[in-house]
Amino acid sequence: MNSDNLIRLVVIDDSLDSAEILVSLMRNGGLAVRPYAAEDSDALREVLQAHQIDLILCALDASSPALDEVRQMVRKMEKDIPLLGVEEELDPEVIGSMVEQGIRDVVSPNHAQHLLAVVEREIDNLLQRRRLRNCQHTLREAEKRCHSLLDSSRDAIAYIHEGMHIYANPVYLEIFGFASAEEVEGTPIMDLVAPEDHRKFKEFLRECRDGGCNSSLSLKVRRTDHRTIEVSMDFAPASIDGEPCTQIIIRQLEDTHALMDQLEQLTIRDLLTGLYNHDHFMEALEKAVSGAMDSSQIRAVLYLELDNYLELKERTGVAGSNLILSDVATLIRNHCDDEEDVACRFGDHSFAVLTSGRDIRRIEALAHAICASVEQHLFEADGQSLTGTCSIGIGVVGETADTARSILERAETACRVARDAGGNRWQIFETLEKHEEEEPDDTLWQERIHDALRNNRFRLVFQPIASLHGKAGEKYEVLLRLAGEEEELISPLEFLPAAQRQGLLPLIDQWVIRHACRILAYRHRQGHDTRFFVKLGGASLEEISIAALVAEQLKELKLEPSSLVFEISETDAVTRLAATRDMINALRKLGCAISLEHFGNGVNSFQLLNHLEVDYLKIDPVFVTDLVGNPENQEMVRSIVDKAMEEGKQTIAHFVEDANSLSILWQCGVNYIQGNFVQEPEDELSYDFSGEGEEEEEVEA
Repeated sequence: MNSDNLIRLVVIDDSLDSAEILVSLMRNGGLAVRPYAAEDSDALREVLQAHQIDLILCALDASSPALDEVRQMVRKMEKDIPLLGVEEELDPEVIGSMVEQGIRDVVSPNHAQHLLAVVEREIDNLLQRRRLRNCQHTLREAEKRCHSLLDSSRDAIAYIHEGMHIYANPVYLEIFGFASAEEVEGTPIMDLVAPEDHRKFKEFLRECRDGGCNSSLSLKVRRTDHRTIEVSMDFAPASIDGEPCTQIIIRQLEDTHALMDQLEQLTIRDLLTGLYNHDHFMEALEKAVSGAMDSSQIRAVLYLELDNYLELKERTGVAGSNLILSDVATLIRNHCDDEEDVACRFGDHSFAVLTSGRDIRRIEALAHAICASVEQHLFEADGQSLTGTCSIGIGVVGETADTARSILERAETACRVARDAGGNRWQIFETLEKHEEEEPDDTLWQERIHDALRNNRFRLVFQPIASLHGKAGEKYEVLLRLAGEEEELISPLEFLPAAQRQGLLPLIDQWVIRHACRILAYRHRQGHDTRFFVKLGGASLEEISIAALVAEQLKELKLEPSSLVFEISETDAVTRLAATRDMINALRKLGCAISLEHFGNGVNSFQLLNHLEVDYLKIDPVFVTDLVGNPENQEMVRSIVDKAMEEGKQTIAHFVEDANSLSILWQCGVNYIQGNFVQEPEDELSYDFSGEGEEEEEVEA
């Protein structure tokens, strides 16, 4: 799959609503999906040529393009894309017929679990096939480089098949006095061994055949001029042009063993930190995974990243950051056992430890000790004394482990969760899986939400929406937090899922509307031209009392209706299209404006604008967060902006986190930006809009 873990999906269905239902089912099942629509064969061909598509869902009764036409197009374009048929009711005979025709499977929106299982299976198989192709390509390139390196190597190297030379590099030819490679090809290796060592060499070969020989042998060899020299031969299994053979490396015995030891260490150590390097670590991990079934030992990978490395690097420069990395390596080494643990510098500023012979508690204790050491350590770099913390993810190597890469992905995922939770902590991947499988218990959240509604325990925070093109006027998005027992603010990501399951979202939205309107009225009395963007959840779109509440607040507080902009997510709008249209019409009659957020994440987002009259399009964050390095995202942002300009709508880019993205958004013509780069959400309306130019023309609601 793609590096961003998105499933790039083409949905072919004569009904847009049916296509959106499929996308919603996948997203609700935890899959990250970027859908593309294909209204006809030409559109499908353009999509397949422009994007790396991971999956195609095609209704069995689709008219243009029809399922068989899609299958043939994919085959003719030599695309490896799983194709799934979609039918309301699953018929075993139909499924069998489709599979015979080359369709991977048939799924139904009425059987969500089956649909998700089939999609995950096909995506996993696709990923494995892509990895295999990458490995095959890498192997071919490696073989080319290997031949080049062999020819330029200072060591004498030859390849032997069934006792005959099939390749020898220039140094090998020079040692034995051959003028060209053709002279040695087909020559038995025994002909180059001095007669007095023939018996010794034969015994060595016999032991190797029985599996009991060492990989090295010292003996005398004979040159073409009949001069005898003493050499050391190192033997290793190899392949050349896909054929199994034996590699022989010959060194004259005057080469010192100390030098060889030093060279070996250089090949497996990171020069900066002294820890093992990435390649040696991966070899050790591969051995650990292959032996997991036969071992009673518990092995695990600890993946470590500094939480504030970029900040430290910015303050100390490259040389200073290298000193910091060296210190971290020392701290890790101090807690590791040289006999049981393999510690390495895994990436630029990441480390990994393969630990074995420990139980789970000792593994946890190791992670805790490393975290504590990093936190307590005082880094000295560039004349500064600095502190830092780290996050550690733990992936256990057990019987379910299939590849070294999967173990690393588990550890990296756990590390990311630990970092997102605030850093300076460790997390075991298996613990995550266990928690995900548990059914959520909403009882506690339900009680806390009711208490917050009764006793005003909710808090509003505000994030500015800034103009990129000199338009004045204050704009803030109103965001919700829940006050904890010690007045700490709890993110809505923690309590809103439970509120949604318990049907409490409309009550929460009503609380937000009342309190936001009061604050807005106060701002207007103070002389501020402030406009609030207020979210409406999906369940609230079906509550006609919401529009009545807004009308009541506008009248009671004497608010200018256009100062309220109600935000509706595209997903909610699609799944509740009729209710959304009614709600938008009711709010616009009052004079309020409408913003459609997460725009662009649907199958055909632009078609939705034919049914809904909105004023702002808030671009889906997935197109903004990786904007600089992703031309596809840039293209999508430009297409949204161009369409918005055609229809007289304004655009907002959300989750803007860096200056480079800001520059691209400005070039694309985006009207407004929002995100932590502008300002993090705060409980005060403190952003300085004074530098944004002339007064903005009012959006006609």
